[in-house]
Amino acid sequence: MNSIKSLLNENTDLNDYIVEEGNEAFFALKKLTSNKMTALFVCDNKISNNIVGVFTEKDYYENVVNRGNLSLVVTVKDIVNRKIPFVNSDCSVEDCFQLMKDLNLHYMPVIENNKALGIVTKEKIIDSLIEKKEFLINQLTVYITGNNQEYDSQSAKKEKLKVSEMDFSKKENFSLKVNSA
Repeated sequence: MNSIKSLLNENTDLNDYIVEEGNEAFFALKKLTSNKMTALFVCDNKISNNIVGVFTEKDYYENVVNRGNLSLVVTVKDIVNRKIPFVNSDCSVEDCFQLMKDLNLHYMPVIENNKALGIVTKEKIIDSLIEKKEFLINQLTVYITGNNQEYDSQSAKKEKLKVSEMDFSKKENFSLKVNSA
């Protein structure tokens, strides 16, 4: 079983994922959007870098925009979500995925000894699980057929699905039937 550690990018600069409690909420929101992320770790300060929660776009909108607060005077500390689920780096990919499904999460913080290691997304986990399943299918195909050709999932999908194209700009390609009562 693969662990979550295998999905973490070792070249990632964790500073991209971290914001301090004392920062303005608007600064954190700008950091989220500029790094194309949906969540940031919140640390108590840069010296200890202890993770105390997570800041998300949802937290910002619920606590700042919906309440009519001036975002320039609201700090991250005012709206940080301190009740965050997380996994350790030795957690299996499958267990992490199940936890994310159960909690309806799109990201999962990976924390070790109160220090951030990274964030894994549902997309990255699903890609990993698909890759693992495709490897297994390939191994079983080789075993069953005795053929050493690799299984190509894309070719198999194309053979099974006959994709047809339709030009929706032409009216004659579709019609709408309305039943009158």
